[in-house]
Amino acid sequence: MGGQPGQVRISVADLEVRRGTPPQVSGEIWFTLGETDFPVAHWTDSPLSVLGSLGEAIRSSSAGETGEAYFFDGPYNVRLIPAPAGTQGHVDVIGISEREGLISGTGEGVVEARCTVPLDELRRHYVSVLAEWERWARRHGHSDVAETLSRMARPGGPAVP
Repeated sequence: MGGQPGQVRISVADLEVRRGTPPQVSGEIWFTLGETDFPVAHWTDSPLSVLGSLGEAIRSSSAGETGEAYFFDGPYNVRLIPAPAGTQGHVDVIGISEREGLISGTGEGVVEARCTVPLDELRRHYVSVLAEWERWARRHGHSDVAETLSRMARPGGPAVP
């Protein structure tokens, strides 16, 4: 299953932290796969949970297995599939909506966006996004959120708070 060459961008914006154990973090998070925003630009969700599941998906892909990152406020996921042998070191990144499958009862999702990128490039971008939001959390006095983001960036670290 090959995708179109391109790039993946992870966008996170307008985080809001509600104190608690664990703290509740909401905000905007979406992926740009090639030139398509998925699920849509400025999607509101639980960014730490989405980023945590993406970390697990990247680890799975690094081991040669398919991984999935899940959005928690909608029937969307991003599937990472190690690319075919001719593109070793790459991963197909596929944005899938499960809405039609849920409505029809077939359970089949619809591909809404896709691209193929080097896995190392995706991993570096992921760690960069985590580092950016860790700095933001520290500047705004959310040390518990910053520590969670820091752990997520470490290889083998826990994916979700």
